[in-house]
Amino acid sequence: MPTLAPCPQGGANQTGRNGTLSRRHAHRLTNGYVGDTLELFGCPSHTPYTPQYVRANWNGKSGAFCAYSYRETSVGMKPKLELNPPGTGVVVDENDVDLQYYGHAWQWANVLFADTHVSGYLNAPIANDRYFTRDHTGPGADRVWQNADQAQ
Repeated sequence: MPTLAPCPQGGANQTGRNGTLSRRHAHRLTNGYVGDTLELFGCPSHTPYTPQYVRANWNGKSGAFCAYSYRETSVGMKPKLELNPPGTGVVVDENDVDLQYYGHAWQWANVLFADTHVSGYLNAPIANDRYFTRDHTGPGADRVWQNADQAQ
């Protein structure tokens, strides 16, 4: 089971729970560390997907990637957010050991849950049943979502 990690001042653990996913809550999730909506797709501590990287590549020929993985309907996720149990992982920091995309220097990963709270958990550059890092072999991203669902 993933272990709750201490987050730095202003980190995800300070967002709390409010039961709604709104613009107001989205602003609370960012704790004011980004300016406009476009920059929400980057993270200041992500390699390489910082807010500046996302902004610079937004209109590029190859498109723009972001610092987060969104579950959509993978691994049993229901299409409407409110139909999922509160502890269902919905968004997680993008950590890929094969492509070397990672946030927070591999030390922790933030998970946004269906009830709209965010928690940070210990992470490592290892794709296994404990961490929030994926690889491109076997279960890959599915394992990340299973770990998120078991984190609560």
